[in-house]
Amino acid sequence: MLPQKFCRGIDINLWNTTLYHINVDSRPYVGAKVDKLILRGVKWATVRASAGSVIDRTFERNYQSLVSGGIEVIPYHWYNPKLGYIEQVHTFLQAIGPAHLSAGAKLMIDLEDTKTIKAYKGIFADVGRWLAATDAQLIYLNPDFMRRYWNKEYWLDQYPLVIAHWEAPAPKVPIPWSPGCWYAWQYTTLEDGISFGLTTKEAALYVKGC
Repeated sequence: MLPQKFCRGIDINLWNTTLYHINVDSRPYVGAKVDKLILRGVKWATVRASAGSVIDRTFERNYQSLVSGGIEVIPYHWYNPKLGYIEQVHTFLQAIGPAHLSAGAKLMIDLEDTKTIKAYKGIFADVGRWLAATDAQLIYLNPDFMRRYWNKEYWLDQYPLVIAHWEAPAPKVPIPWSPGCWYAWQYTTLEDGISFGLTTKEAALYVKGC
């Protein structure tokens, strides 16, 4: 169930759009226009700043384009469990730069990589160190990630949850967060991306309370 008053959000990263004209890997890459997002009611966006040890080269200009259009930006890091957390702290902080930190933007860690790691316990120890070192406030994950890797790290509930639970009537909120307690819900990845000005046919959309 959606909150009575909600703000629509969208995910922006190298693979689904840029908000400016650039060549990526020597291919024409024509980006979306921010005003098209605004017309579709987008109020905020998660924007990937880095992944593992790699900075998303589209981040800075996407960030500036969205902010200039009045859209709230939440920079995030896609966490790679095969790499050390210290390296990923440095990558993320380099990507967002001191200007974004001083602006008071919310920051997020993206936990969804279940393909490059075996089902082991203990991943959240390094995640906690990453969160503390970056001052990130939000955790993005899906219920299956918690089912695989959670090992009674009850302290996670101090971080507001961005829950990915697609095409469901309501999000399934995993322990240790309380039922129905989420900061934002990514409820679909199947929205028509072209209609939002993206360069892919599918868009990942969120809602959160206003």
